[in-house]
Amino acid sequence: MKATSGNESQKPIYKKWWFWLIIVIVVAGGVGGSQEKNKDTTEKSKTTESKSVPIESSTEMAKESTVAKTNQYFETDETVNNFFEKYNALNGIKIPESEIKQGNIKTKALVNIDDITLEVINSGENLHVSIGTSKENEDTKLFPIFKDSLKAVDGSLTDQDIQNGWNDIHKTGYLVEGYDLKGVKITYLNKPRIDIIFKLK
Repeated sequence: MKATSGNESQKPIYKKWWFWLIIVIVVAGGVGGSQEKNKDTTEKSKTTESKSVPIESSTEMAKESTVAKTNQYFETDETVNNFFEKYNALNGIKIPESEIKQGNIKTKALVNIDDITLEVINSGENLHVSIGTSKENEDTKLFPIFKDSLKAVDGSLTDQDIQNGWNDIHKTGYLVEGYDLKGVKITYLNKPRIDIIFKLK
C-alpha cells in the first residue's frame, strides 16, 4: 500500500495548484505588457497625426503649430479641432475652449456664447458649420462669425467674396438654400441662422 500512496503524491505537474498560479501570473504579465505597448503606439500615432498639417504656406504653418501646441479645443475629432484652431487664430469674435462642448456624437461640437449658437460637425465628406443668433445681432455677431468661419476653412476667400455672398443671401430677406460661394454651400434662414457646408478634401 505504501508504494501506491507514494505514486498518488506524485501528481503530474499540471495538476498542482502552484503550476496554475505561475501560468496566471505569466499570462497577466504578458497581457499587461502588450496593452502598455499598444498604448505607447497609439500615443505616438496621435502625436504624429496632430503634427501632420497640410502644407499651405510657412507663415500659416507657423501660426497653426503655435496654436496647436497651446490649445486642444476639441479632443474627439481632429478636423473639428483644426477648425477651432484656425478660427481663433483670426482677429474676430473668439470662442473660448471652455465653451466648446461635445454634441451627441464624437464629431459634433456645440458652442453657446453671448446670444450665439454654433454647431460644427465633421460628417466625413463635409464640415458643417451652423451659426444662429437673434435678429438684432445679425450684423454685429453673426456676420463676423460667418466671415471668420469661411476664412478658417477656405483661406482663398477674400473679404470682398464674403461680403458679396452675405449681400446675395440677404437679397430675398428670407430662405436661401444651396447658395454657392466659390464651392462653399450656404443656406440662410431669416431666424437668423446660416448653415455652411465645406467639402473636405
